[in-house]
Amino acid sequence: MSKLRTVWVDGVGGYAIYDPPEAIFGGRGANKESIEIVSELPKLALSVKYLGDEYIVQRLAAKTVEVNGVIIPGPFVLSDGDEMKVDGSVRLLFTKPSSLSNTAVLKIKSRHRWPESIDGVILLRGLCVLGPSVSAHVNCKQWSQDITLFRQEDLWQYRLQSKTRSEHGLIDCTLKHISGRSVRKPSHPIVLGERVRGDDFSMTIT
Repeated sequence: MSKLRTVWVDGVGGYAIYDPPEAIFGGRGANKESIEIVSELPKLALSVKYLGDEYIVQRLAAKTVEVNGVIIPGPFVLSDGDEMKVDGSVRLLFTKPSSLSNTAVLKIKSRHRWPESIDGVILLRGLCVLGPSVSAHVNCKQWSQDITLFRQEDLWQYRLQSKTRSEHGLIDCTLKHISGRSVRKPSHPIVLGERVRGDDFSMTIT
C-alpha cells in the first residue's frame, strides 16, 4: 500500500501518512498491499478499515488479534486508546484524539518497529493536528500552538490554530470574527521537501 507522504517534525519524529479506507498491516517483507511492521507477522496479518466514521480491526492471516487483552473473534470497532496485540507479540496503540476529524494514529508499543525510522502511521481523514494540545494527532510539546495539516488535491497546506484563554480554559481561535462574520484564518501552502518554519516549530513533508 503506497503512502501519501511522510511528515518529519524536528525534535519529534516522522509519521507516514495514508488515506485509503482500508489499511492492511503485515510483517517483514510485506508487499505493496500492506503497511510493513518489521516483525515475524504474516505479510497480510490484519486490516483496519474505516467504515461509517468508525475504525474496524479484523484479523486476516494473523493467528490472533487481541484488543485490550481480549482476543477478538471477528471484526471489532476500535476506540481512542485501544491497544492491540497481534500474534501475542506485536503491540499497537490506536489513538483518535481530535474532535476536529476522524484521523487516527497507530504507534508500535512493543520492541518492533516501522520501516524508514518512522514513529507512527497517520490514517488521514481530512486533516491532521500537530501541536501541544491533548487533541493533537502528533504531540509536539515544545510548540506554542497547534497546526492543522491538510491536503487539497495534490497541494498540502497548513493552518495555525492560535489559542486564547478564558475562564473555561483554552479556546480554539481558528475562526476569527470580522464585521460579524466568521472568517477562517488563511492557510499556507507547503512545498514538498522544503522545511516549514515558525517561531517555535519546524517540519518537512516528503
